[in-house]
Amino acid sequence: MEADNLRIVWSKDDDVTVIDEKRIIQNPKDNSLIIRSVKETDAGLYSCVATNGLDFIKAFARLKVRAKIRIEPSPSNLVMKKGEDAQFMCGATTDSIEVNNPHIIWGKDLEVIDINEDIIEVNMMSQTSLLIIWNVTRNDAGRYMCLAINGLDIVNASALLTVKDGGTQPPVMLINPPTQVPFKELEAVVVPCKASGEPQPTYTWKKDKRDFNVAGSDDLISTVPNEGTLVFERPKKKDAGTYQCFANNSYGVAMSGIVELRHAFLMPYTNQEPETITVLPGASLVLLCNKPISYPEANVTWVLKHKDGSFKAFDFTERILMDHQANLIFTNVLEEDSYRDAAYVCVATNKFSRETTRGKPFYLKTIPTKPEWTKPKSIVTSVGSSVTFICNGTSKPPISKHMWYINGKRINEYPNKNKFIVQETNLTVINLTHQDSMTIQCNISNIHGYIFADAFLHVFGEY
Repeated sequence: MEADNLRIVWSKDDDVTVIDEKRIIQNPKDNSLIIRSVKETDAGLYSCVATNGLDFIKAFARLKVRAKIRIEPSPSNLVMKKGEDAQFMCGATTDSIEVNNPHIIWGKDLEVIDINEDIIEVNMMSQTSLLIIWNVTRNDAGRYMCLAINGLDIVNASALLTVKDGGTQPPVMLINPPTQVPFKELEAVVVPCKASGEPQPTYTWKKDKRDFNVAGSDDLISTVPNEGTLVFERPKKKDAGTYQCFANNSYGVAMSGIVELRHAFLMPYTNQEPETITVLPGASLVLLCNKPISYPEANVTWVLKHKDGSFKAFDFTERILMDHQANLIFTNVLEEDSYRDAAYVCVATNKFSRETTRGKPFYLKTIPTKPEWTKPKSIVTSVGSSVTFICNGTSKPPISKHMWYINGKRINEYPNKNKFIVQETNLTVINLTHQDSMTIQCNISNIHGYIFADAFLHVFGEY
C-alpha cells in the first residue's frame, strides 16, 4: 500500500467508536491501540483496518479481561459447645467466564488444614466450600481462613471458632509471644497473646514488672478482640520494655513468657575520614570494619566506593574474604587490589529498620618494587672456549624484559652476532678469540623500574 495515503482504523465488535481520546487512544507514532485502566467492558474482538482508498487489509485480536475474585459468602465467627459440629461456609465468585473456577483452600492459625475425614470434612458445592469440624474440642478453637485462588488472584476471609466446655476450664496459653519483638518508631507492631478457658479469659499486661493500663494509651495501643494480643499503632521509644501477658477467669490464671519489645536501631559510623593503607605486594592485610551496634543484628559487607560517589560490590574469594567480625582480609595483596579512584568501605544494613551506615574509606596503595637479582659474574677464560653469563631476577610484578649489551651496544646491534646465544636469563659466547675480551651488561626491568650490572670477559692464550 502507498504509505502516504495509508489510514488505520480500529474498531471493537464492529463498533468504530472504540476510541474516546481519553482512556482509549490510537498512538500517532505507530497506530497501535492503547487502553488505559482496563475494565471488564473492554473485553471483546478488536479489529485493525488499514486502507489507502484503493485496497484494504484487516487483522483481529481478542482481549480477555479477568475479573478479581470476591469472597461470597464469607465464613462467620462461631461459638460452639464441646462435642458439637462446626460448619464454616466460604464462596468465591468472579464475573469473568474466561477464568478457571476458583480453588478454595482452608487453613487454621496460618497453617493449611490437614483434612482427616473422621474429624474434618470439606464439601465443594459449585464455587462454595463447606468446612465441617466434627465433634469439636478445645483444640479446634482458633481462627479459620478461607483462601480462594484462580491462578490470577488470591483472596481470603477468616472467622474465629470458640469452643465452650459446657463446664469450666482454667486459662491455658495457646499463643505465646516471642522472647523479643523489634519495632520501628511510628510503625505498627503486634505482641501476640491468646489463651483458651471457660469462662472466656480476660487479659491484663505488665510492663517492666508493673501493671500496664492498655486503656490509658490514648488509643495508640489496643488489644485484638477476644485475645490479649497488643497492637501498638504508632510505637515510640518510650514503649520499649519487658511485657508479660496474663489470662484470667474465675478458675485460674495463665501467664505468658516475658517478651522484650525493643526499638530497632543502627548506630551510625562517626569516623568516615578516608585512610590510605600502603602495603607491599604479596603481604597480608586486614581492613577493620568496626561493625556498628545494631538491633536486630545488621547485615555487613564490603563495597568499592568510587570518587564520583557510586558503589560497586565485589565477590569474596579464597584470597579476599571477610572474617566473623566483618573485617576484610587479604591473604596475599596483589597490585590489582589497588585502585586510584576507589576505596574499600564496610557497609552495615539493618533490614528491619531500613537503615544503612558506611564506615571510613580505605584507599589501598601497593609499594612499587624494582627487581632483585643474581648479577652476572666476570669470567677469565682461554682462546677456543665458550662461556655462559647468568642474569636472573625476581620482582612483583614479574620482570617484563631482559636486555643484553656488548661494549655498550645492544646485542642485536653487535657486528659479530653469530658468536652469541641468548636464552632469556643466559648469554653464551662461543669460539672465543683474543679479540673477544669485552664488557657485558645485563639490564632487567618491570613497570616500576630497572637495574643493570656489568661483567667482564677476559680471553688469554697464544696468539
